[in-house]
Amino acid sequence: MAKFAVGGSFYSQLCRTCGELARYDFVQIGSAGSTVGGREIPYLKLGGDDCVLFLAGTHPLEYITVAVLTGWLQRLCKAIETGRQFCGFDVRAAFRRKGIVAVPCHNPDGTEIAFGNGVLSPLDRAALAEICGGNPAIFNCNLNGVDLNHNFDAGWTELRRLEKESGIDGPSPRRFGGPFPESEPETRAIVNLCYECVPRQAVSLHSQGEEIFWRYGDILPKHSEIMAHILAISCNYTLGEPEGIASHGGFKDWFIREFDRPAFTFEIGRGQNPLPVAETQTLLKRLSDTLLIAALM
Repeated sequence: MAKFAVGGSFYSQLCRTCGELARYDFVQIGSAGSTVGGREIPYLKLGGDDCVLFLAGTHPLEYITVAVLTGWLQRLCKAIETGRQFCGFDVRAAFRRKGIVAVPCHNPDGTEIAFGNGVLSPLDRAALAEICGGNPAIFNCNLNGVDLNHNFDAGWTELRRLEKESGIDGPSPRRFGGPFPESEPETRAIVNLCYECVPRQAVSLHSQGEEIFWRYGDILPKHSEIMAHILAISCNYTLGEPEGIASHGGFKDWFIREFDRPAFTFEIGRGQNPLPVAETQTLLKRLSDTLLIAALM
């Protein structure tokens, strides 16, 4: 199993891991688009067209989500290849009809900066200096200083009001929603991918807090509440609702509003971001069943 190790090029490790997954004849690899810095945003598709979309690596300091999602996909693909059960399921049979579209890292530019700044491009270095004063430990945005999970078109006007009240009115390490909804190429890449594959539901991985967010305001897609309870019970997470400045503009919010289909944000792990990559196996042990349930429900 490929591992992520802090200090080298995050993006090269991501591309290598995606390439290893694409060696399976039932996995397709593609690009959802490119970042401000010109890096491709890879996605992986396996199984049938009745798919669930999994998204990780939106916030750079939450790079453990990339390791968890790719580690889970590696285990799942190995089970499909060998015909062995995975988390008690015959996944080879299940994924003849069910499918997964996975974006292991939504924000590879920002994650490269937060993961280890020894291999940065001139554009990376300029953004790091301008937005964070050269401190990668607080870089949680894209190269334009936009928090991608505030940039989706869901309550964006109200979100801007809340951001301004919090003193955020321009490029910032975190929580600036951008000049307008979907202003960022990374956001548009995910929006376009969703329009292309029209997932029956979506799962967005973040850290940390051991919570699952499952609704957007008063919009309650069919079955989403019971699904949320099943997912929470399976991993012993609590169900929560974002408050204040975290209440709008997220991928989960947009997906629910746009498609009226279930979407869930998982806040995995506990501690202070970035969580140690060494915790990946512990998180996988706890979440593997839950992620598979999310893919098959």
